[in-house]
Amino acid sequence: MKTWQIIGLVAATGLGISAGLWWFLKRHKAKRDAAEADAAAEDEAKTEAKPKTKPSRRVVDDEVRPRPATGHLLGVDELDPALQAKLDERFPDGWPPTDEVIDNLEPKDVIVVAVKSDPQGPFERTQVELMEVTVLEVGEETVETRIRPAVMLAEHFGTFAGHGHRAGERLTVPRDKILVAARESGEQATGYGSKGHPEGRLKPDLTAVYKVNPETPYDLIMPYRTEEMVWTTNRENVKFMRVGEHGLNEQLMFCEDAARGSVTLRAIDNDPEMGKVLIGRWNFEISA
Repeated sequence: MKTWQIIGLVAATGLGISAGLWWFLKRHKAKRDAAEADAAAEDEAKTEAKPKTKPSRRVVDDEVRPRPATGHLLGVDELDPALQAKLDERFPDGWPPTDEVIDNLEPKDVIVVAVKSDPQGPFERTQVELMEVTVLEVGEETVETRIRPAVMLAEHFGTFAGHGHRAGERLTVPRDKILVAARESGEQATGYGSKGHPEGRLKPDLTAVYKVNPETPYDLIMPYRTEEMVWTTNRENVKFMRVGEHGLNEQLMFCEDAARGSVTLRAIDNDPEMGKVLIGRWNFEISA
């Protein structure tokens, strides 16, 4: 039986399966925050006449310093009712996927998960983000995936806690936390930006080592370009693809099956008169 014939696997024509839902979630949260702000303003007005205490100058102990951002995945029953209704509207027959759908998932398929941040110290306000992740391997109880760009709420901001999950990282997803399963079909977008927002802009450097993740786009800042420019690596088993270019930004992505570890990438100008001229060099450490 083809996976396409199984109810629960939705079609995807490119990036942005969960984009509309993410923006809905952001608007929903903004309305809630506005209501909370109004209530806080009323409380502040009531206490305005009270004398203010002098700020403490004590040194903050390491034990009470904010910890790194963390978060946890949400199941269907843990979602906000408004978000559940939106998922029902967008995927009337496609969520959550059945066990049969999950069993038939293949590498490169995409699933959507919801991650909620954990409160950390002064970052007391939690938030939920819908993330798209690419399937790597399907297990009996979990699915191994890699987070696709772009991720918006990984870091702490203001009084909001970040969830700590970043684009390009691996993520183990329990089966009961999968909200939507999708397979890309039709003509896919190509060129600069087609693989998502770049996770970094990297300058050429002879000594710096950039830590990168597979299947994650990065922009290499080129000093200049020529028609005779070629790319070389110091290891033959490190596969990468040139996504596209925009001005002096060369967008590049290492493939999932690229060998891990250290690799050096060089841009060479094969000048017919001057010979080979080094344009730029980048040293990478490819993570698991």
